[in-house]
Amino acid sequence: MGNRSSIAYYFYMGGLAILIASLPLSKFTMSISQMMLGVAWLLMGDYRTRIHSFFRNKVALAIASIYLMHLIGLIYTSDFTYAIKDLRVKFPLLVIPFMFATFPKLKKEETRALIYIFAAATTVATGISFFRFITHSVEDYRDLSPFISHIRFSLLVCLAAFLIFYQAWNESNKTIKSGSFLLAVWLTYMLFVLQSATSLIIFFATAFIIVFYLGFIRVKWIIQIIALVVIAGPALFGLYYIFATFNNFTKIPEYDIHKLEKYTSSGNRYKHDTTSYWIENGRHGGLYQCETELKKEWNKRSQIKFDSLDANGQIIRYTLIRYLTSLDLRKDSAGVAALSNDDIKNIEEGIANHDYLTDNRLKTAVNQVALGYYQYIWKKDTRGSSLMQRIELWKTSIQLIEKNPWFGTGTGDLPNDFANQLRQNKSGLEGLGLRSHNQFLSITTALGIIGLIWFVSVLVFIIVYRKRWLDFRALISYCIIVFSMFNEDTIETQAGVTFFCFFLSFFLILNADNDDGNVKNQPDRNYSQLTT
Repeated sequence: MGNRSSIAYYFYMGGLAILIASLPLSKFTMSISQMMLGVAWLLMGDYRTRIHSFFRNKVALAIASIYLMHLIGLIYTSDFTYAIKDLRVKFPLLVIPFMFATFPKLKKEETRALIYIFAAATTVATGISFFRFITHSVEDYRDLSPFISHIRFSLLVCLAAFLIFYQAWNESNKTIKSGSFLLAVWLTYMLFVLQSATSLIIFFATAFIIVFYLGFIRVKWIIQIIALVVIAGPALFGLYYIFATFNNFTKIPEYDIHKLEKYTSSGNRYKHDTTSYWIENGRHGGLYQCETELKKEWNKRSQIKFDSLDANGQIIRYTLIRYLTSLDLRKDSAGVAALSNDDIKNIEEGIANHDYLTDNRLKTAVNQVALGYYQYIWKKDTRGSSLMQRIELWKTSIQLIEKNPWFGTGTGDLPNDFANQLRQNKSGLEGLGLRSHNQFLSITTALGIIGLIWFVSVLVFIIVYRKRWLDFRALISYCIIVFSMFNEDTIETQAGVTFFCFFLSFFLILNADNDDGNVKNQPDRNYSQLTT
């Protein structure tokens, strides 16, 4: 009996440790860890009592009810093949709260150890990302996430930074305290390196809420004001800088088309195209173009021909025109001649704006958003900006909701209906398999307004019930997860739904500081109740 109890304990703690470490590192071990937890659950025995404890745990029931909503959506779906696949992906919504509600509560030192394991795993992943950052010329920052999606990884880094800061604040050992603070600083720094706008916004929003709300409970008003200024100051300055940069990039210069020079220094005629090209760094890309000279001079200086593709799969012609515009050079032989050998190499590698090479990465990110905005406004082309793609997807979601407002399209019909609507809209996103990129819109599209009301009610209930927001770790996990839903389909992928279920269940159910009801109704620390 003792051996069985020990084995159950090792599977239990080992499964939790591997699961929390797998979130930033491996989808494969994420699945293995959940199987280990299943073995631990079976070894613990006394199934009837423990199943009853699940039904007495209101938070666990609330989270699991999200899965029930999707089961109900089978009643009016037509694509059962996708519906079954979707239910399989979302199975953690049922399994994780069920197991966590029927497992013994974690001791404080066990919770602390698991948080450090999560921070260590996230630090390893950020170390790999940083190595890529300093050893490669990074054009697409999604490449910095080696194992999971860029945004999901950034959210985990954001959460790990807050959690390790909390542990450092409450740590009694000075060495561990100092090391934890340094680790929190490193993870915060990596948020800026990863350049996920979503995670940075969530980071500042979460910090503001925590200081604003918990400050009224635990610290003096003067400390609250100082902390709010420290957080709000950089955030407000950042907003000002973003809007100023966006305005400078997109501000259309004043010019009189009739007063522009008509001929190059070589005597060839310029073309001034004010309809096919957009603004780049506050300069009109369509002015002062002489394609004959541009092509001839470029082919002299580069092995990649004028009509061929650069390293990013873009036509060199357009990359060259954008790059010249960013340097305020004319699109003629003189403009190409003015480029350095490094500039030629940059264009061949697909770098379309000289400013993208600067150390001011915030400016680069804003400029790219501005360019995407112009492409979307002028040509309805969303390929240049993830933000414009999201706007297009949100519009499509609303169109589908208007067709089935109360009950939605059903659990399995969302992908096909989404694809059909994009086709009807003649969207450039057709055929890419994309969906809402907003969890609330995804729920409403699939399950209707009734489904949305239920989903939001669950989110409100689990944090309000028994004042769960008073737990710092529960609050930050909740804020990060809920904020992510405004820009992501958080529970539509295995990694996302595990992220959602694990941390909410971990801090709201499994953590010993959050007992749900009378202690006698909870599983005890005996890991094997079966008799031989």
